[in-house]
Amino acid sequence: MVITVYSYFFDVSTVKAAQKESTPMRIRYDPEVDALSVLFRDATVTTRDLEDGIVGEFDAENHLVGLEILDAAARFGDPSTLQEVILEGVGLTAPLATKGTGRG
Repeated sequence: MVITVYSYFFDVSTVKAAQKESTPMRIRYDPEVDALSVLFRDATVTTRDLEDGIVGEFDAENHLVGLEILDAAARFGDPSTLQEVILEGVGLTAPLATKGTGRG
C-alpha cells in the first residue's frame, strides 16, 4: 500500500518550486513480510540497526532518510493499526499553506 497525500490550499507556484527540491515522503506496508517502511526522501543509503527489528537508513551526510520496522503488526499489537494513516502537522508550513488563499 502506498499513500500519497496532497493539499490544495496554497499557491501552486510555491508547490512547484518545493517539488523540484524534494521528493514526497512514502509509507509502505508489506503484509507478506509484515514490514513497514517510511522513506522521507530518496537517497543512496547505508543501513544501521537501531533496535532489534528496526533499521535506520542514512544518506552520505548521515541524515536519517528512512526507517524500516519488521514484524510491524506484532509490534503495534493490532494489525488494524496499519489500515489507516492520519498525517498531522506535516507538509508545507502554515505561512506557505495560507499564502494567496485569503486565509492568512
